Amino acid sequence: MTHVNAPITVELKSYGQTFRHTIDPNDFVAPALMAQLAIAWKEISREVPSATNELCQAVRGFGRHLGEQPFDLGTLSSFRLGALRVRHLNAWEMDLFARQSVEQTDTRYRHAVYLFSLLRRIEDDNPGTLDAAVADRVRRQTRLSHIRREGDPDHSDNEVRRIRSAAHRLVHQALHDRITDPDYLPRPDVMVALHVLLSLATGEPPEVIRSITIDHIIGTPIDGHRARKPRKNGGELARLVEIQAVQSYAVTLTKNRSGLRYEEIYDRNLDRAAHRTLTAILTLTAHARTLTAERSLWIVAAGSGVKQLPWNSASGNLGKWYGEHVLGSAVLRPHKYARLRKVVLRREQIANPTRYLRDGRRHTTRTLFDHYTNSAVLRAEAGKLVVEAISDYFNAAVGPTVITPDAEAMIRAGHPVEILDPGTALSLFGGELDGALAACRNPVDSPYAPPGHTCPSSQSGQCFTCPNAIITQEHLPALILLDEISDPENAADATIWRQVWEPIHRSTRRILPMFPASAVRDAASRTGAVPVELGIRNDQRGIDE
Repeated sequence: MTHVNAPITVELKSYGQTFRHTIDPNDFVAPALMAQLAIAWKEISREVPSATNELCQAVRGFGRHLGEQPFDLGTLSSFRLGALRVRHLNAWEMDLFARQSVEQTDTRYRHAVYLFSLLRRIEDDNPGTLDAAVADRVRRQTRLSHIRREGDPDHSDNEVRRIRSAAHRLVHQALHDRITDPDYLPRPDVMVALHVLLSLATGEPPEVIRSITIDHIIGTPIDGHRARKPRKNGGELARLVEIQAVQSYAVTLTKNRSGLRYEEIYDRNLDRAAHRTLTAILTLTAHARTLTAERSLWIVAAGSGVKQLPWNSASGNLGKWYGEHVLGSAVLRPHKYARLRKVVLRREQIANPTRYLRDGRRHTTRTLFDHYTNSAVLRAEAGKLVVEAISDYFNAAVGPTVITPDAEAMIRAGHPVEILDPGTALSLFGGELDGALAACRNPVDSPYAPPGHTCPSSQSGQCFTCPNAIITQEHLPALILLDEISDPENAADATIWRQVWEPIHRSTRRILPMFPASAVRDAASRTGAVPVELGIRNDQRGIDE
């Protein structure tokens, strides 16, 4: 990399505001090294903007640490990445560990993870840049622990009613004002109210909701109204909204950290709350859009013009909004938009916990149990199921029963095992539970079909994520084949893979090591006889040759 001593700055836009992050190599005792790190940081920031600030802090912290240590760094002005040694990283980790012990947060852990990732990226892009021992060290985990605080609880039903009522009052008045004033421009408190309503209607994270632009919304007209092309964006969508002729909205959503993009459909009959809220947003911002090129959905009056609502300012502060508009007793702290999402998630979990866990779009199962089981309402409703028997809930709801060769030998010898009752074991080894890919406890009690209907997914690979399934060594060919089909390297579409195939692949990756390597090798030669639907293979990796 080129030696650059000039300050390196990255500019990021957030909610219409510009933020600058700078690393000046000359502020540190090893400017050449810091210049190398800063150049790589700037490159990463273009690819992963959300990592910019955290990585900047990690790089600066490492530079300051080097200046405080009695290392023999030679000529400091020429000390570069090639001279970096494991002892330097170890000393920095020990310093972070001491700070973490006092602070009891995961900030220092994240700094270590981010810097290690940056060094790995540098070595991957330019092999040989790092000392071999350093390259090996940064490919292993940091010694620091990830300290997680308990997640924030959701709101009580009483609080939700009062919050929703306050939001509805503001939006209703704004819609009335807009009728009498065609040049109406929305105030920040009205847009906060709409954010609240959209959070309660969709359960999407705040950062996902705020990233929606007018370009992410497509309106489908009701019967009898023909859309003029293009239907996406601009005048045509505004026209359909103005005459109340939108049957459904297709909204493209993006999760910033994972990069997952997905589309949700909000129908006027099936998703009334979300549909009404989107209609209100588009109606109240219609005139504002004629005054700006801003694409964000969340624009507000600003002097004689309009701007994107800065959510990280007082005008987007939820606690301030609660204090000014929510009637009755004060809303309990913390005042965070994310707590509104938890209300929706809690209701989904109670309504159908197995389907919620299996779907996995909202969260992985582990994230749910680590961060989302502290809801007072959820605990009261789920009771023993979630709180006292959480491991049973996890195992039964998430995955199949796996019978290893040793367990199978015990069962056949008549020994009782926890994972299978004697009656089911008799049916299993008598061939009564045989399915296309795995054995099934009850094909007419499938989580993929209404009660009493035969499972429609017996050849689609979802058996390997289903709590009804029982997998023995006999099913290894199917397991191996589905592991291959669901491999992300064979995916034609990353979004489809994340939504459909990732849970299957996670499960096959977890199950395969439970069987002897020799049995897996033997089964790999018999995958051609597995009755998997070819359509699935085509969807995943093109024509099967």
